[in-house]
Amino acid sequence: MRRLPFPLIGLGALATLLLVLACGGGDRNLVSPTEVAPQDLSGRNLRYLTLSHYDLSGKNFERANLEYTLFLDAKARATSFREAKMEGADTSYADFSRADLSGADLSRATLHNTNFTEARFNDAVLEQAGFTDSNLTRANLTGTDLTETYFGRAILDFADFSNTNVTKAQLAEAKSRRCMIMPDGTRYLGEGSCP
Repeated sequence: MRRLPFPLIGLGALATLLLVLACGGGDRNLVSPTEVAPQDLSGRNLRYLTLSHYDLSGKNFERANLEYTLFLDAKARATSFREAKMEGADTSYADFSRADLSGADLSRATLHNTNFTEARFNDAVLEQAGFTDSNLTRANLTGTDLTETYFGRAILDFADFSNTNVTKAQLAEAKSRRCMIMPDGTRYLGEGSCP
């Protein structure tokens, strides 16, 4: 079977792209899913796109508009999303380990069953975001707005919540919360002890 020199996109993604193109007019920053190959996509308008199943590892999405973009089962390891607009984005079943989401706006984002191991969320906005079943082991959430953020069945081992507005009630339904750093800088031992 002969391989195509470009990735195929599904009908849903094509319909979304056509809708965005129709509504976006002459937005010179707009890119299609087939243009995700460049390493540097900083400042680009990628809202409403379906980037599911893509390998985005190591790419630069700093200050990009990724509102309501789908990252289902995508790989975004060690990828920069610094100060990106990601309101309403969906990262379900994706791998965002070691990703830099510092200063990003992930308000109302669906972050279910996502690997955020060692991810950086410093000063990000995660208002009303849902981390159900996600892994935030060693994630840095320092200074993050966590108003009404949900952590049901999430793994929060060694996560740093320094200078956040998270409450113990929000963390109560987490699956594992060993050695977390709480907003006041104290360690929450949870199950077991801290090394």
